[in-house]
Amino acid sequence: MRWKEFISEELGISQELLPNGYQKIGDIIILNLPKELWKYKEEIGEKMLEFLPKFKTVCLNKGRIREEFRVPDVEVIAGDGTETIHKENGCLFKLDVSKVMFCKGNIKERIRMKKVTRGVVLDMFAGIGYFSIPAGKNEKVRRVYAIEKNPVAFHYLKENIKLNGLNSKVVPFLGDAREVIEKEGFQVDEVIMGLLPNPKHCFKHALMTLEEGKIYYHTVYDMDKGYDSLVEELKELGKEMGKHIEVEKVTKIKRFGPRVNHIVLDLSASP
Repeated sequence: MRWKEFISEELGISQELLPNGYQKIGDIIILNLPKELWKYKEEIGEKMLEFLPKFKTVCLNKGRIREEFRVPDVEVIAGDGTETIHKENGCLFKLDVSKVMFCKGNIKERIRMKKVTRGVVLDMFAGIGYFSIPAGKNEKVRRVYAIEKNPVAFHYLKENIKLNGLNSKVVPFLGDAREVIEKEGFQVDEVIMGLLPNPKHCFKHALMTLEEGKIYYHTVYDMDKGYDSLVEELKELGKEMGKHIEVEKVTKIKRFGPRVNHIVLDLSASP
């Protein structure tokens, strides 16, 4: 019996009203429910734990992102505790799902960062280590500088560096990426710019850290407009910094909204 059938039979709720799936982060379930079912949220949560006993908590995703630091708006509807350790592709991520984001839709990019990164890597918007930890696991990577300005995410970044045995390889910095770069004067081989919807305001600072190398540039674009104009803007910013910018690869990550996609541009930067 599938979980939807179980809940439908137990609570008399139409399967058509229930979502097709749910998100699993460690031993926590994140559930999206239509608002007409919110009055039954506790009962649904308890039945999910009954059906899926290996999980400890069910949270309702209310669909809003709060504040500058993209704090998720979730409510515990069954069980107890919002902190967990999520295992993925040989990496461990400790987090509190009520305080920091964890996007399962980025899994392929996290896997890719474990394979393609090399040398010395700068992660300008590290969060809890979404890309820094996989990059740190890559034998071709010598060092990762991971910057994060959200104190809560930074706490978990440090925890995850320890959990993954990367204390000597991944170095965390708390603060605004631009200020940290100006202070530390990093010289690296590759830069990860994983800030949505567009980290263009920090692009020149990324180039400051590269003599010649690669930038993994996350952005979103309207499918009706394309991203050519953005590429031209980045090339112009590159010229201002004495750098030649080329697009080596474009990777689609996930749907970000109606006819809006999240992509990663692999950019080469050279003198």
